[in-house]
Amino acid sequence: MIRLKEESVAQLVIIDIASVPRGVWLQRLMESDVICVNGGNITHLMTRINKSGLVN
Repeated sequence: MIRLKEESVAQLVIIDIASVPRGVWLQRLMESDVICVNGGNITHLMTRINKSGLVN
């Protein structure tokens, strides 16, 4: 996150798609210019992304 601030990113929003209703995070992602995905357990992260319908 520090590097993003160094690059003059105006706004940074962290969204947990597993705990926030789909209507909330989907709208935020649709309005985003850049989406950065990060996580410790890539298998779990991809499972959550697939279950959310985000890949479609």
